[in-house]
Amino acid sequence: MDEYIDRQAVKKALRDYFDDPVAWEDVGGLVAQICDEIIDDIPAVDICARPKGEWIEDMTDMFGFVRCSECGRLEEYPQFFCPHCGADLREDKDNAAP
Repeated sequence: MDEYIDRQAVKKALRDYFDDPVAWEDVGGLVAQICDEIIDDIPAVDICARPKGEWIEDMTDMFGFVRCSECGRLEEYPQFFCPHCGADLREDKDNAAP
């Protein structure tokens, strides 16, 4: 599973690693500039919170479908995620996506 971090938190952690702020800015700030550029050049990932829902049995006709509790979309069978809205519909709450 991928892990996501905050760029500013990484930069702060690097600066905090050096007890003496002058050491961080030593050599005309070159170390700080290089670290900041490397961190800024790492590609960002667009992440969004995935809604958590459940499949609801829909017996309005003789075939029986399941309905997504988040968007109301009908599907023939339950899946881990709603193909329409992307909601996490897994029953096991311990293994749910963040």
